[in-house]
Order: sequence, then structure tokens, then C-alpha cells
Amino acid sequence: MNIAIIIIKEIKQTLRDKRSMAMMILFPILLIAVLGAALKSGFNNNIGKAEVLYSITSNSEAARSFKTNIIEKGKEYNINFKKTKDIEKSKEELGKITKYDSLIVMSDDNKIKIYRSSDSGLLSGLSSTIVRSFAQEYNTIANIAKENPAKLKQVLTSGDGDSEYTKITSIGALKTPTSLGYYAVTMTTLIIMYGAVYGLLGITSERQERTQNRILAAPIRKYEFLAGKMLGIMLSIMLQIIIEFLVTKYIMGVYWGNAIPLVLLVLFSQIVMVVSLGISLGFVFKNQNAARSVIDVGTPIMVFLAGGYIQVDNMGGQIFQTIRNISPVNWTNKAIFGTVYGGDTSKVLPAVFINMAIAAVLIIISSIMFRKEAA
Repeated sequence: MNIAIIIIKEIKQTLRDKRSMAMMILFPILLIAVLGAALKSGFNNNIGKAEVLYSITSNSEAARSFKTNIIEKGKEYNINFKKTKDIEKSKEELGKITKYDSLIVMSDDNKIKIYRSSDSGLLSGLSSTIVRSFAQEYNTIANIAKENPAKLKQVLTSGDGDSEYTKITSIGALKTPTSLGYYAVTMTTLIIMYGAVYGLLGITSERQERTQNRILAAPIRKYEFLAGKMLGIMLSIMLQIIIEFLVTKYIMGVYWGNAIPLVLLVLFSQIVMVVSLGISLGFVFKNQNAARSVIDVGTPIMVFLAGGYIQVDNMGGQIFQTIRNISPVNWTNKAIFGTVYGGDTSKVLPAVFINMAIAAVLIIISSIMFRKEAA
């Protein structure tokens, strides 16, 4: 009950702060609109293409169709295909920082395997989605041939007798981000990072106004106070992000994909992480300005490494690309872009795990330091 009371208090206090509300809602929307319009003309040309290695050892009809309808039409799908003879060496290359996003292997038994790069970029899910679409279409035909051979000819041929069974009907649904779509994601994760300020002020303001001791003098335990603070601030930020999300989706027309719950899950995990960061800084630094400086300096660095301001997937060498992985924002952005534009949800759980793991460490630090403070 005490936790619920503190949660409600925090939400009301946040909603009364019109300046902060404008900062968290209107500012990112303005940035998305300005950057989306300013960089619209040359944006799609700067995204690049997916670089994919492939090896096909089968000589079956399925293999020939795959070559004709996928490999030879790679440019239509925004993919550069390159044949490889050494599969094992190619797998090793994908384990390093490399320009290739994936490796497709079609063996003699017509089974298709996809190997992903350890540091795949924005278009990494594109090749996987296309191959999955092909495989689904092919498997459908194979099942028809097995269960009802009489219907096979009707399915395979059109009026002019041309085979259509390898046509990938889902390709039209594949998208690459426009400048508006790109900055809708990166500016959202940027503004969430500044949500750490809410967590910081949630602790320092109580200390400065001398209300913390009065609250703890009541029958409220420290863990209830801390949990109520954290949950109240998290829910306040999530509410603001949802408002921004709705505005960008339904008013600005930003494409957020079909797995919106997963996108919101990743964003919420980031919110948990940044609120935990802000609260822990409030305990570590007794000086509010010093703690605020850590947020103001650290946030732009983390966002830059994640490609928040400009695309950096193809920037620098192996060392820079490795350094990028220290930014939790980078993992968050990759998970959202993969889910929205590539139909690839494989990075969702790693991103959520990283954010929540960081949050858990910060919560432990805050709890230990809070316990040492005099009630």
C-alpha cells in the first residue's frame, strides 16, 4: 500500500512539471520532424545494402529457383550476394567484425541454413526475412505435392503456363527506414536516456527539501520508499514515451512495424535502466550538479556510439565497431530496427537482458548506499 501511494505521488509530481513534460514529449517530436525533413533527400542512399555470402551445392529445382528468384534479383531486394566456396572460413569471418551481414547455405538435401554476423547492422534481418519467405513458399508447394498431387499443377502454373511457386508474396511488406523512421527510433531512445535526470531528481530533491527523513519517519520502510520512487518515475516516463509513440505513428505516419508490444518492451527495459542509473547517481554523488554532469556527458557518447545522431554502422574499423557494443543504447536500437524493419526479433531478448542486468546492478548499489544513510 505504501509503495502504491509513493507511485501515485511520483506520477502526479511528474505530470505537474510542465517543462519536463514538454522536454520529454515535444522535444523529440520536434527533432524527429526537423531531422527527418532535413535529411530526407539523401537518406535512403546512405543506408547501404545488406552484404550476404551464399553457397548452394544442390542441383535441385528448388536450388535453381532460389538462384533465379533470389540471388539474381538481389538488387531488387537491396542485397549484394557474393558466392563463397569455403563455408567454414565464411562462418569464422561472420564471428568477427566484417562487412558481411549473413551467410546462406543451401545443401544437397535442399535445407537452407542462415548464419548471422556477430555485429550485424541495420539491414541484417533483410536477407533472413527473404530466405524465410522463399522457404515458406517452397515448403507449402512441397506439402501440396505430398498430400494432393492432383492440385499441384493448378497451383504451380498460371494462365500462360509460367511457374509461380517461387514468387515471394511477402517481399512487398519489407521496408527500410526513411529518415523520419530512423530518427523516430533514435530520438526516442535518446530522450529516454535523459530520463535518468528524473531518477536523479527523485532522490536529490527529497534530500534538498528535507522531505526524505519526514517520509521515512512515517511507517514506511526504505525498500518501499525506493521501490515506489523507481516504479513511479518509470511509469511516468513510459506514459510520455507512449504519447510520443502515438503522435509519431498516427499523426506523422512513422512505420513502427507489426510487433509493437516487443518494441515497447525494449523501450521499457531501457527506461528501467536509465531510472536505476539516475537514482544510483543520486546516492553516489551528494552534489546534484556533479551527478547531472555525468548524465550530460555520458548520454551523448552512448547515443553517438548507437548511431543516434548519424549512421555509424559502416564507420571506422574493427576497434570502433567493438567499442560500440559498450553502449546499451546500441543494443536497444539494433533490437528495435531489427524488429520493425527486418522482422528479426532475435536481438530483443539480448537488449532487454542487458538493460535489466545493468539496472539490477545499479539497484543493488542504490539499496546498499541507501541502507547506510541515517533514517
